[in-house]
Amino acid sequence: MKKGSKRTWDIWKNLSPDEKLSKSITIRVTANELKLIEDIRNNLGVKNREILLAGIKEMEKKI
Repeated sequence: MKKGSKRTWDIWKNLSPDEKLSKSITIRVTANELKLIEDIRNNLGVKNREILLAGIKEMEKKI
């Protein structure tokens, strides 16, 4: 099992049924891209980190 999948399951099993319905797509996206996002966050300065976080929020809105 991939690292992201384990983390997703830990999040998923603690959600209520309503939360699972509303968050299922978002969690799937973040699980697949979580490692990449963490690597980028760790290597960016503050300004670039803010740009990345804004991009992630925008991506979540579209889903």
